[in-house]
Amino acid sequence: AAVTCSGNTTNSSVAAVTLVVNTLTATISSALNPAGPGPINVCAGETVTLLAAGAGSYSWTSTPAGFTAATAGGSHSPTVTTTYNVVGDISGCLFNTSVTARIIGVTVSPATSTINLGATQVLTASVTNALGPVTYAWNPCSSLSSSTVANPTATPQGTTTYTVTVYDANGCTATANGTVSVEDPSVPTSPVTPSTV
Repeated sequence: AAVTCSGNTTNSSVAAVTLVVNTLTATISSALNPAGPGPINVCAGETVTLLAAGAGSYSWTSTPAGFTAATAGGSHSPTVTTTYNVVGDISGCLFNTSVTARIIGVTVSPATSTINLGATQVLTASVTNALGPVTYAWNPCSSLSSSTVANPTATPQGTTTYTVTVYDANGCTATANGTVSVEDPSVPTSPVTPSTV
């Protein structure tokens, strides 16, 4: 791609137009991922290496914030999915490109719920940015229909917080919780005693 940068010559009525070709490139790599434009899947906390080329100077930032650099490259250990943006100065024109490191994540729905004693609640684990098949492990498992599926049915006898750990083909893991509160309708609530003056 090319961009037109314009500026005044010594004759203010004449504009000098220079065609500048965008030669900015960026790559991302990790121990298991060779350098390329990405995105790549890495485990939380794994180091990624960033490298830009084709410009005279560089300025790196990230979303979410946490990484900055004013050099062609650098390294970072993201704990959540992160996009790295680099701005390169080529002959006074600024170009930008980005690369992304994807981190496996999981949420449990509903995160909190309330049921009557003896009732059931389905818990659903939703996974993002996993590489390949996903394995599920729920704990505690005694009151679940299964501890190795994405959406087990819970029948707790009391308020219980369930934790799911997921594993992807890279061996990366993520965890999340869902709490099921249990109320026993046979147990009367304590009456409120009016205050006396």
